[in-house]
Amino acid sequence: MLFVLLAKGNVEKALRLGFLSLDSEMRTRFSHQHTMSSTKADHHPGLSLRDIRGSVSSGNASATVGGTINCNRSSTLSSSIGDVGGSTCIVLLVRDGHIYCANCGDSRAVISSLGVAEAFSTDHKPSLPRERSRILAAGGWISGGNRVNGNLALSRALGDFTFKRNPQLSPVDQIISPEPEVTCRDTRPEEDEFIVMGCDGIWDVLTDQEVVSFVRSRLAAGSPPDSVCEELMMHCLAPTCHANGLGCDNMTVLLICLLNGSSYAEFRQRCLRPCPAGVAADILGPRMPSR
Repeated sequence: MLFVLLAKGNVEKALRLGFLSLDSEMRTRFSHQHTMSSTKADHHPGLSLRDIRGSVSSGNASATVGGTINCNRSSTLSSSIGDVGGSTCIVLLVRDGHIYCANCGDSRAVISSLGVAEAFSTDHKPSLPRERSRILAAGGWISGGNRVNGNLALSRALGDFTFKRNPQLSPVDQIISPEPEVTCRDTRPEEDEFIVMGCDGIWDVLTDQEVVSFVRSRLAAGSPPDSVCEELMMHCLAPTCHANGLGCDNMTVLLICLLNGSSYAEFRQRCLRPCPAGVAADILGPRMPSR
């Protein structure tokens, strides 16, 4: 269905379906694994645990094990599956003159447009009114410091099934929702330079503009994209773990250079153009050595 939607040009619906399907698949896989670990072979004459595992890996477990998995699913979700963690997810698609971003959680995508940072996603935090309303309506609560049920600092994620146990609600209406927020805009070949995607370990330390200025200056100086990513993470990394927590989180960053049909050398020249916001936008100054 996802590829059918893409073929028909319904990209936003396809991205949304992709997120929800992945979350559902994660739930099913974890549920099946727990069921298998608690099922004795003599409960299934003629079926070995190897057969069951093979069926799970091929996606046919419900047909193989039948009602056992279905009747155990509710108890599974209220026990071991609550211990399973989760993840944010952010996806970028450049297609047919458009840039699409699907985001679930507090990872972020930022576009450099002539050196000016343009936010391309919204961090899903429990402090947002629409997120807060859903959390409370689903029976959740928000503690001081904006943590969902005193735990998560975000309001949407894949996995985290301990927050998705209300059988009366759809997946998107649970305390923690797997629904992505999809944004789209036209490409601007003369202005768009690159896109930075990263988790909150980056954005909690630097602002959008600080990241764009940092990356742009190093691309203009000739650094390859992978080195720029590594240098950015090293810049965000706290020198010790005894600070206020900033720079101590895990970090993931992805840099997408928008060549727009040009060579990389031509792309580098584009990053040398003056920023319309002036030199004040490049607040990190010249290239700094890695720490």
